[in-house]
Amino acid sequence: NIEEKVMTPLLHDLLAGAVDVVVGRVGGRALQLPLNYQVLYTEPVCFVARPHHPLAKSASLTWRDLTHWRWIVWPTGTPIRLSIDNALADNGVML
Repeated sequence: NIEEKVMTPLLHDLLAGAVDVVVGRVGGRALQLPLNYQVLYTEPVCFVARPHHPLAKSASLTWRDLTHWRWIVWPTGTPIRLSIDNALADNGVML
C-alpha cells in the first residue's frame, strides 16, 4: 500500500504507527524527530536558465549573481527550500 502526501503529515503518520516506512526528502526540524534515518542517495540542486538568458553566458556564477533575477522555488518550510535558504544565508544572500 502506497500513500502520497507531503512530508509533514507522512512523518506524523509514521510516529503514530499509521505507516511503516516513509521515503522522501527530510531536513530541518524533521531530523530532530525520534526516528531512524538512512540516506538513500544525494541529489544535486541546480539553477536552470533558458539558453539565451544572460546568466547562461557566464562560465561560473556566485550566489549573489542569482539574486537579481526572479526565481521559482519550492515552498517555504520544505526541506529543499530550507537547504537553499541556508546556502544563501551562508553566502550572505537572502531571497
